[in-house]
Amino acid sequence: MQAWMPNAIIVLGTNLNGQGADKTLSVDEADKAKDMIEVAQLLGIPCIDVFGTAGINGLNSGRFITDGTHPYSAIGSKYIARSIIGGLKSIIPTNYV
Repeated sequence: MQAWMPNAIIVLGTNLNGQGADKTLSVDEADKAKDMIEVAQLLGIPCIDVFGTAGINGLNSGRFITDGTHPYSAIGSKYIARSIIGGLKSIIPTNYV
């Protein structure tokens, strides 16, 4: 991607917390998010920690995640958007053209 679009800012995002049919707090999901952040750091790529900043977790996910995986509810979409927009504000330079 970087070779194809050298001026692009590539941004990774972690998985969403509270996923899964049982909607419990998952150590595996937390490990995946930590791994994604670590890989992004190794590659020098910004990473938005959706897992840690969206405010969704296994205890409240029923309100946000309607199918066990995706935040299809209006409020779930807003929480995800808030996390991603907040992350992008700290990544994209104000003078970027």
